[in-house]
Amino acid sequence: MQELGVARLENGLAAGGEDLIWGGDWNQALHGSDSVTTAAGRPALAALITALNLKAPTTLLAHTKDAGTCSIDHIAVPDCWNVSAGRRLLAKGNGDKRLSDHDAYIVDVEQ
Repeated sequence: MQELGVARLENGLAAGGEDLIWGGDWNQALHGSDSVTTAAGRPALAALITALNLKAPTTLLAHTKDAGTCSIDHIAVPDCWNVSAGRRLLAKGNGDKRLSDHDAYIVDVEQ
């Protein structure tokens, strides 16, 4: 079933062309520990990122919920683009109240 999901992603994303930007809630850490997804998820996504000539500069950014874990929300950009920065924007309102269980991730790039 996982192969079917990745194949559907690849077919849809491949239509994006050479300046494809793929971002969102991937529900998969690409580095470090991950207790949420399947063991096959990370290598399948890594292979897809490579096949689409992308890189995910959000790989090492912190996850919202668990200290010491990496993000499950990602932005992938063309591998040939220069990434100058990547950061997490905490989803908090007034005080410490969370607006979402996901933070925003920002990547600065140059084509």
